[in-house]
Amino acid sequence: MDRFSLDLRTLVETASILGCPQEDRTPIRNAQDLNLLAQIQQHSTLHLPNDIARPERFFFGCLDFLITRVAGQLRYSPMEMNGTGMAGVASVASPCFAEILNSLHAVGSLIKPTTANGALWPPVFLVPYSGSEKVQGSCSAPLRYERILYADRIRLGLEQHLDTDADIQTLPEIQAQAYFRPERPTVVLGHLKDLVRTMTFHDGQAWLMETPVTGSVHDQFCEVVCQRLQRQGQPFQFLSCNSLSPVTPDKGAFYATVNQLLAQQHFAYSAGPIGYFHAHSVSEMSHQIDEALKAGRKLVIKPAASGLGRGIDFFLEPKPLAAIQQQIEASMAAAVNFYGEPDTVFPYTVCDFIDSEMVPDPAHPQYGHKYECRVMVYREGRQIKACPSLVKIASQAYDHRVNDRLMLLNNVSASTAFTRQSGLDFVLPLTHPATLQTLGLSEALLAEMCSFSTTFVQFVLKTLEPTAEWSGNSSCYVPAN
Repeated sequence: MDRFSLDLRTLVETASILGCPQEDRTPIRNAQDLNLLAQIQQHSTLHLPNDIARPERFFFGCLDFLITRVAGQLRYSPMEMNGTGMAGVASVASPCFAEILNSLHAVGSLIKPTTANGALWPPVFLVPYSGSEKVQGSCSAPLRYERILYADRIRLGLEQHLDTDADIQTLPEIQAQAYFRPERPTVVLGHLKDLVRTMTFHDGQAWLMETPVTGSVHDQFCEVVCQRLQRQGQPFQFLSCNSLSPVTPDKGAFYATVNQLLAQQHFAYSAGPIGYFHAHSVSEMSHQIDEALKAGRKLVIKPAASGLGRGIDFFLEPKPLAAIQQQIEASMAAAVNFYGEPDTVFPYTVCDFIDSEMVPDPAHPQYGHKYECRVMVYREGRQIKACPSLVKIASQAYDHRVNDRLMLLNNVSASTAFTRQSGLDFVLPLTHPATLQTLGLSEALLAEMCSFSTTFVQFVLKTLEPTAEWSGNSSCYVPAN
């Protein structure tokens, strides 16, 4: 039985933000096969590069893979990488979950008091969450407790490294007081959209009411904040606490890096390079899609800095240009609603549609549903480790005659919102022989997906790690020692 402790102070300070019943991922976590995990990690674990500036800035991320067939053989294709803003971390095997939480203590070593307007301010660190209390009658924030655990570990790290007490506050509490001038280090939990709307950006600094903000541990949120700061046209101070941030918000940057790695190293079970292009406007994207569809390509569009599947859409057959533009505008509306400004969704990434596998077992209740596999990658000391996490299954059985987004979107939050079922109904533990048997996947393919994942993270840390300078570049905003 696993036990993950929570400081009583944290429980009292954050209870109000849970908002709706929470989903216990213990059944999935306990179903992960530790013997299979040990075998996989024996061959996939790598060391952090020796020359990176701040190794403790890598916390965790995950790669999502589609399974497809190439010349009749099952192969994997990386679909995207999510950073510290993802939900579902509590699904991994208990030893991995414990290490992920423990790694967040290191945030305290990265943070210093903030200098702004000629004064020294105690650090204010943001832990955003997403999901509203109710979507179509169901809870869309059933894993918010993960963020509370993050805040708890970050607070403990601040107290340890700064040798002072630290507080946790919630954004609704701060808004109710209409005043925020903390006297000691403070971790603020708040809805991502509400945080962005409440913050102001001036003098090279992000501000929450009257107080400068030091940083955050949510990759996509950090990207949006840095976009706002860049508009000021001057160097800025904001700490993005995850070294994977150059590739997590922008799917195109992820695909480019995947293709660079595949050009340098062979992976036997890889489906090969990913076809994609960037689009920076509706007009540009609609004409590019029109030309690609006429050439026989099938495409997927993905906005920058979105989440929960918002704005992802599919173009599987030719259609009039006006219909393409209308579909793009609907995608933008869904994504803009997440952050509130149109410029946050560009550049869009337009990639080739992968005709992925479906659950092949006729005895399984989701026979004929498409799925994807998630592999967590995290830091344990100076090692990069992989942990197979979940199989995420679409809520609707696939029918090639129907262009239904829910048949193609393997997003648990979208599935629960549409069906009003528990998220547990759409996931399987990936580190489990029975799951591999159900999907017809070999342990060798799973092991190589994990090796690819740790190799990819090591490659990112070697080639794309942000520099240790305060800077106005969104991929480069780490404070110097």
